Amino acid sequence: MDYLAAQFKSMSLGQTWETTLKIPPICKSCAKKSSLLIVGPRNQNGNAGRPYYKCKPCDNLITFADDRGTKLDGPLCDCREPSRLQLNGRDRTPAFGLHCVCKYGACDFYRVIVGKDGKQLFTSKQYSLYFGAYRDRNRRIYH
Repeated sequence: MDYLAAQFKSMSLGQTWETTLKIPPICKSCAKKSSLLIVGPRNQNGNAGRPYYKCKPCDNLITFADDRGTKLDGPLCDCREPSRLQLNGRDRTPAFGLHCVCKYGACDFYRVIVGKDGKQLFTSKQYSLYFGAYRDRNRRIYH
């Protein structure tokens, strides 16, 4: 994977984003190059205006094109790179459940974030949408 910081602007919301991807990721399903898109302004999962890569032939989200949720001290994915902390959308079970995935969409890494009780941690919708960070049941915050 080639990495080089690049900056681009979301025309719909006037936000500036940085990406570490020099070349678009390749889809794991069909081996075609993904396309860079911007999440629409009506997205209710806190991603409005956010850049992402999608495989158009497969209609699959490959990865987000920013560093949000990436933690250098978090678990490494199967590519041996820092993973990205994400949360389930409101239509998934559990809604707003925390998990880690490959930051670059290059491997199938997926790890559920669990608490001391062994259950998946999740956030409140309001906190995740308005502050861009994640809060678990024990009030710990993940940026």
